[in-house]
Amino acid sequence: MKKILFTFACILFASLSVWAQSTFVADGITYHILSEADDNATFGTVSVVAREDGFYEGDISIPNAVKNSKDQYADTYKVVAIDKGAFKDCSLLKRVSISASIENIGDNAFENCVNLDNVNFATGNLKSIGNNAFQNSGLKQITIPDGITELGSRLFYECTKLSEVNIPSTLNSIGEDVFYHCIALKAIDLPSRLQQMGACFQQSGIESIKLPVKIIGVPDNCFSGCKSLVTVELSTYTNRLGHSAFSGCSSLTSISLPQDVKTINAQCFAGCESLKAISLPSSVNIIDYGAFQGCTSLASISLPNSVDSLGEYTFADCTNLTAVTLSSMIKKIPNHCFSGCTSLVSIILPQSIECVEYDAFRNCTSLTEVDFPRNIRQVDNYAFVGCTALVKIAGLPETATVGERAFDKCKKILDKVYDNLSIKSKSFNGLTITKIEFNDNDFFVYVTCKVDVKNTDNRIYEVTSTPMLQDTPLYTIQFPKKLTICYKENSKKMRLWNDVENDVNKRIDGIDLDIRTFDQEPFDTHFRLTCHYLPINIHNISIYNEDGKAIFENVKF
Repeated sequence: MKKILFTFACILFASLSVWAQSTFVADGITYHILSEADDNATFGTVSVVAREDGFYEGDISIPNAVKNSKDQYADTYKVVAIDKGAFKDCSLLKRVSISASIENIGDNAFENCVNLDNVNFATGNLKSIGNNAFQNSGLKQITIPDGITELGSRLFYECTKLSEVNIPSTLNSIGEDVFYHCIALKAIDLPSRLQQMGACFQQSGIESIKLPVKIIGVPDNCFSGCKSLVTVELSTYTNRLGHSAFSGCSSLTSISLPQDVKTINAQCFAGCESLKAISLPSSVNIIDYGAFQGCTSLASISLPNSVDSLGEYTFADCTNLTAVTLSSMIKKIPNHCFSGCTSLVSIILPQSIECVEYDAFRNCTSLTEVDFPRNIRQVDNYAFVGCTALVKIAGLPETATVGERAFDKCKKILDKVYDNLSIKSKSFNGLTITKIEFNDNDFFVYVTCKVDVKNTDNRIYEVTSTPMLQDTPLYTIQFPKKLTICYKENSKKMRLWNDVENDVNKRIDGIDLDIRTFDQEPFDTHFRLTCHYLPINIHNISIYNEDGKAIFENVKF
């Protein structure tokens, strides 16, 4: 073991010795020898590296060539590179001049040089600038020399003082997060040769942008959070708008989409609070999850018939949206699609619609009218919950399935449905029904009754029927041992349920009876039937006892 450790120490020492012998300092700059002069090269080459005794500061000028000593016979080396992290964290570095001989600048070369406000490049041989090279530096302006074809990822990441960037005509690629949070950068000219971009302008201060003709897709998150972005000119060949491409661009008022755009991806324009209008070309077939969510100034939208798919939350919280024209190819209104559209007054669902999903129109508080298509098969749970202004539901066929609380808290439509409610007072075995009424929010059917028990053979049951107070005794009434409950839909279809006896939480297709044996003297009270499905199509309800006598009948709607 000792022999192994000794060998390792020798190797480490030898490596350090070689490194020490291959580095030298000239005029306060540390260099590392990359190659020596030979028959094929007049000069050796070196790169600028980090100082071993501290940090660089003040003004630095990197020369074309340097000697390894002041001796008259010293070797001369050509300076060809700035090494990885060479000036990283040099917080007192202010200005740097880079000679024409430099061919490569390594990753993180000037990262965290927070007071570096100027870098000057001599026209020369620079071929590449590494990732994160100027990240979080104090740069205010920079001109990138000709010959550079690619800007590495995070090149100017968090350079919050950078207000001017001059890009060469040779550039064809910009990496990820290159100008992330460059909040002082208001404008930039992109060269026509540019053909590839990453999410490079996130949270920057860009106010306007024109994308070159070869940029045919706006990358995911490319301009996300650019709160000052007002105008965008896309390439005429643009066919894709990426996920969250313009999300949070709260100053964007309008944008023209080219005819080749097929997909508007998830959250593409989410949070574009100033977007008042947008025209969708006939090429669009998919509008994905939350694409326009939170566009609070959007007043109207017309979907071309090419659109056959809408994502969840597509127009959620578009609080100024008053008019919507839907594509005739859409088969469903997905979850939360229009939830929170508080200015939406009416909606005509095209004949292609088969399903309105969960919370699709939740809290559309101005919605007064809904026209259902004849092909509608299902209205999901809570689809129109909180549509407090809703007064007209047209075209909903009796064959459609209406989910739990689909129209919960739609007080006005309930008032309209129950406007002509009437009941014929009935008595049986001491129980007299005197009134029936409905709770608007929870669809409880309240039956007020006078209980006068004379027949002690009948059993006493407790009705609890409340989702909020499970297992809590509320009322005591007298029921016969057997009930028949029925209702008619459109005066044509009769539904019957028999033997409702001693069942706890028995579901009766939209009417719940929670009945339990309870041995105590009855008193004046009321019981309730819990309707979890709004009886839009129900015209009357009747309940009969085991002898066929009506408890109440022909409750008309």
